[in-house]
Amino acid sequence: MSKYKIYFAVFLFACVFYGINQASAVQAQSSQNSVKPSADVRKLEPRKPVIRDLCGGETHAYEINLASGQFLRASVGGGSVDLAVRVFAPGGDLIFEIDPSSGPQSPQKITVEPTATGLYRIDIRAIDEHIKPTRYEIRIEELLTAEQYKKRLAEIRQKQQPVIKWLKKNAVPLKSITASDNFADLQPLKRILRDVRVLGLGEETHGTREFFQFKHRMLEFMVREMNCRVFAIEASHAASLNINDYVMGRASDGAKALDSQGFWTWNTTEVREMLDWMREYNAKVPAEKKVEFVGFDLQINDRAKQELLAYLKKVSPRRADDADKLFKADFDELRRLQFTSKNERERQEALVKMNEIRSRYNELLGYLILNEGRFSRQSSPADFKFAVGSAQILAQYADVFYHIGSDIQPIRDYYMAENIRRAAELYPPDTRIVVWAHNIHISTGDDEGKYPRMGNNLRQIFGDAYYALGFSFNRGGFQARNADSEAKVKYALTGFTVGAAHEETVDWFLAQTSPENFIIDFRSVAKTGMIADWLATPRQMRAIGAGYSTNSEKSYFKPVTLKQEFDGLVYFPTTTRARPNPSVKNTDMGNKN
Repeated sequence: MSKYKIYFAVFLFACVFYGINQASAVQAQSSQNSVKPSADVRKLEPRKPVIRDLCGGETHAYEINLASGQFLRASVGGGSVDLAVRVFAPGGDLIFEIDPSSGPQSPQKITVEPTATGLYRIDIRAIDEHIKPTRYEIRIEELLTAEQYKKRLAEIRQKQQPVIKWLKKNAVPLKSITASDNFADLQPLKRILRDVRVLGLGEETHGTREFFQFKHRMLEFMVREMNCRVFAIEASHAASLNINDYVMGRASDGAKALDSQGFWTWNTTEVREMLDWMREYNAKVPAEKKVEFVGFDLQINDRAKQELLAYLKKVSPRRADDADKLFKADFDELRRLQFTSKNERERQEALVKMNEIRSRYNELLGYLILNEGRFSRQSSPADFKFAVGSAQILAQYADVFYHIGSDIQPIRDYYMAENIRRAAELYPPDTRIVVWAHNIHISTGDDEGKYPRMGNNLRQIFGDAYYALGFSFNRGGFQARNADSEAKVKYALTGFTVGAAHEETVDWFLAQTSPENFIIDFRSVAKTGMIADWLATPRQMRAIGAGYSTNSEKSYFKPVTLKQEFDGLVYFPTTTRARPNPSVKNTDMGNKN
């Protein structure tokens, strides 16, 4: 397996929380079509929760009789084990699916609005075939008759109108989403962002052209009008050094620099156009006005190893020999084995070796810190700080990907926030930073303490000087790796198109506000009242990562409490697919609906 295929698999695994399918998880999902439920099909009844033990690879089936127009809300709790949940209509059609790699969401929430009367089936499966029997519970939380649900919907729609009215009144319309010198429509942001040092720009998908274009425009606005000097992105810290060399004028091949960061997500024409603007801008301004490009993620670390090895050869040649041997240990291949091997002994041996490598990276980082004074004098304080930064990234990577499943995400988000903090410390306190990442990471939520997002850590570091601006859309296109079980080419980078957002979702509310692009700020909302209550109520919102399956569209909506997670949102009524650069492999330029 090539290095970048391994990195791709690791990247997918790292981002499991927001619906990104890692390679073997997608294979497991594909194989579900051939998995037959146990002969013991049980009835699911109100006020009668079922607690059972589920073996790896086994499927349990439940049945419930529903009439057209009813409403069912159920939950499945299985601790930290990833459970795949699928619901089938009376005719056998799959109508609801929870992505098996969607991370720490125990209990899993099931909602069914039946359009036909008959027997509905719920299948539950433990994705990891190697796990020991694990205990889970399935229960009906709410079952409404058609008449009760009709009344519920009428009450909901009555409450919607004041919220929509407030959104219409307070939306800041955007005259353009593409970069230009005219920032007249963005001037209200100067008041909103007056005391903000770190601006987080999110995204509901990793492949939407309009998201990327508007982030480019926002960067230009922040640089030209609000003293921004750092652009930080959810990409490899080490590999992004090559991109920074390009935007700072120290390298001439922009395509090569962008390729080197390794992720197709950012290897698009929209990102390249932004890099070219940064390079052009930096060439015209003095050093103190130049804009740096920084990656804060942990993967693809060849450049970090090269830089750190060169430094050790200067200050500690004997230690350089040990580091060279350490850097040649293939942690990524061990990670792949630990994750994909069906041989228990092989997986355990890989885990032991990974832990040894992790310990050696930690020891190397400690060695550098203990010798700060001596090494700084032998080189320079700046060179020493850069070397420590490289060692930190390597130690972070080994620590994060030594862990398994849902344990990965909280650690990764913490380290990404720390890397942004370290970057901020290199600049004067009035320097602003623009951060580009998925909504999940930009969010200031913490999933009730189970998963503090990167934005939550940034809020703890910077307080209200961190502003989380989420991105939303109603309908349209984006690109993602094709996770459909019937895909002709597995994981091909494919264009997808989705219809209008479901009623009562965050995206739906925004769609009722205006047919145009706009920004809405939540910080100005009074602490009490109808709008405060609306912001404090959990609602579904799109969250599409690197993988997407048309078989489970509803699973790409996740519960969001706006008051806890975002300071504002930018909304696009219609979107299109981001344009991949020619160097991106396994790309399908067709489109799926």
